[in-house]
Amino acid sequence: MSVFARISMIACLLGIAVAVAGIWVPVLSGDVTEVLDLLSLDEGTLPPPSLAVLGLGFALCLFLVVSLGCAFWSIHKALYHAPRRAFGDLARALSHCAWSLIAFWSSLILIDPGYVWVLTRNMTGPDKPELDPFIFVDTSFIMLVLGIALLAVSRALAKAQEIATENDHFL
Repeated sequence: MSVFARISMIACLLGIAVAVAGIWVPVLSGDVTEVLDLLSLDEGTLPPPSLAVLGLGFALCLFLVVSLGCAFWSIHKALYHAPRRAFGDLARALSHCAWSLIAFWSSLILIDPGYVWVLTRNMTGPDKPELDPFIFVDTSFIMLVLGIALLAVSRALAKAQEIATENDHFL
């Protein structure tokens, strides 16, 4: 089962990395339609974004891929330590995974609606898209909930390691 999990994580990360590259490589030639399509923005009503704004978008997407990669690497480490009953190492791996998932959720929120706001901040009139006040409550919210739950589990495992170490010294 752990082999399937590792293969799935690699396939998912590669798929997302290829998708991000497919969006940002055309920007090098000046074509921003893929970026605007991703964010559901109309190219005709939007002023052309500056190089700094495009750089910010690329950095946010890179942050998204890196944070997901860190989460997957932490899961790989957790799968390695779990059968060995190394509670301290497992706790650290789950804690890193939790923070990576929270960073992944943050990058999703920074991209949409944050980056959309940056792109459309100078627009006026009826063409300016409205920001959804409930944007934080969507399927990406699951990443935040999982991250917080994994933090709680990692703290419990760290406490279990402390108790196991104390018991070993007592006996």
